[in-house]
Amino acid sequence: MKIKRKFRFEAAHRLKDHLGRCNKLHGHSYHGEITISGAVSDDGMIMDFSRLYSIVQSVLPDHRTLLQTGDPLVGILGDHAVVVEMDGPPTAENIATMIAAKAQSCLDDGYTVVTVELWETSDSCAVWTL
Repeated sequence: MKIKRKFRFEAAHRLKDHLGRCNKLHGHSYHGEITISGAVSDDGMIMDFSRLYSIVQSVLPDHRTLLQTGDPLVGILGDHAVVVEMDGPPTAENIATMIAAKAQSCLDDGYTVVTVELWETSDSCAVWTL
């Protein structure tokens, strides 16, 4: 059985080596859904939706600036932003992967993150799947 929970967060990022507009620092109102699987317990639920929401909220980079490790902006922003450094470019694909990994690390045995769908704009999204 699976359950799904919607989420949203605000974050800035830039793709420093990208040849298009995304090489400039800018922000998005990200939104998405996370799906987990698990066994239905005696109370008729896989997990209470509020518990899943709390887990998801704890791993989201809300009001953060997402930058690739080695980006010169990491040092320049200093006290002006809360920076999350990522091993790769902070693309929707990599952010979705990060959310999936962090959420999975918060789940008890028997629960599995199956998908993370992350919308960067109203018409563009990345879907991470197990």
